[in-house]
Amino acid sequence: GNSVSILKVHHSDLTKFVFVSRLTPVSGIQMTGNMAVTEAGYLWYTYVDEPATYGVASIFFDEWLRETPKRDMIYDFVSQCQNDTWYHVDVLANESLYLEVVGYILNATATNWLYPDLPGWIDIY
Repeated sequence: GNSVSILKVHHSDLTKFVFVSRLTPVSGIQMTGNMAVTEAGYLWYTYVDEPATYGVASIFFDEWLRETPKRDMIYDFVSQCQNDTWYHVDVLANESLYLEVVGYILNATATNWLYPDLPGWIDIY
């Protein structure tokens, strides 16, 4: 193909990709395979302009492709049913499970529970 597909990693299932967009060069340009992406939002590629002119060109990504805000984990957490009995019976009795579950909740709310030297720290014990 003569296009570039842009994929991103799924926000909660890191084993899946999500299709974002497809970019194609102008008519008459054939990409030849060598590409590089910069942090500034450019895709540089080599091409051949028919019949036999070779060159290097770039595509500048739109802002929504360059700067995608992270999805807040809290939306994933609140969309799931929370089992009150499981929390009080199993989680509170198991310290490692407690740290995993409560740590996930605090991470989802962007609460600092790991670094006591930083502002907003809370002790979860």
